[in-house]
Amino acid sequence: RIFRNMIVILIVLAVFAGLISRPFVTIFFGPDYLGSIMPFYLTLPGTVFIGLTAVLSNDLAGRGFLSSQSLIAFVGYLANLIFNFMFIPTLGINGAGLSSSCAFLIMVVMALVIFCRKTKTPLRSLLILRKSDVQYYLNMLARLHLLPARFKTHTK
Repeated sequence: RIFRNMIVILIVLAVFAGLISRPFVTIFFGPDYLGSIMPFYLTLPGTVFIGLTAVLSNDLAGRGFLSSQSLIAFVGYLANLIFNFMFIPTLGINGAGLSSSCAFLIMVVMALVIFCRKTKTPLRSLLILRKSDVQYYLNMLARLHLLPARFKTHTK
């Protein structure tokens, strides 16, 4: 459940960061820095991927699979280096953001495969939200008064 919650939390935070980035940069740094927005957008998926990778890698390490954690990190950094050489010469700073997101995608896919194999956990149980997850989010939003109370569900 923690991994599924992290997917939701990280995506919500990434979308929020993407939405406020332009006004934030304009207000605090001025229009001269609006060129930093696109690399930031290109890096946002990578921040979600690396966050999810951290959850799985740390879980694996806690179970004694330290070499898996090291392998995931090594492959990710190697992929980032290769993508940097591929994308930065033609795309500049946008290529750096894109290469990071691509490398972090490889890391999270690798972490998912290793985690599922080592723990015998079905992939769908990590990725697919359950009805109880949705009920939990609705209850939490209703308790925070971000949703009307009628959305609050009663769970045992």
